[in-house]
Amino acid sequence: MFQQTFLGPEPIAHAELGEVRELKGHGFAVIAVLAVLIFFQGLQPAFFTRPMEMSGQAARLMVTSASKPVWRDLSHEISTDGSLVRTSERTYPQIGAPVERGEILSPADLHPGRLPEAGEEHEGEVALARSEP
Repeated sequence: MFQQTFLGPEPIAHAELGEVRELKGHGFAVIAVLAVLIFFQGLQPAFFTRPMEMSGQAARLMVTSASKPVWRDLSHEISTDGSLVRTSERTYPQIGAPVERGEILSPADLHPGRLPEAGEEHEGEVALARSEP
């Protein structure tokens, strides 16, 4: 009834092909794979966002040095734990190599946890009271 009401009769040019059939196994397989990928992306977003973390860290470089994150400033580097550190005596071949230590300029907080409550201390800062909407 829906087909005849909204779509009208089957066009005469395609009448020899017969009616449109419902989905078969391969159609359901494609839908199942897409559903699994959707759930995987929702449950494990870090798998997709991890390649973008370096861009965020480059933005942190811009904040601390007030310039584009070019590697001419040999004193800033991103450590293995994701913190922005100040190093010394680095040469161009060493740029991009894993850095274990250095003076931490900006600690890695790539996946923050819960927000601190009002008055609670969090990394040396006291949270202010939040106003409820």
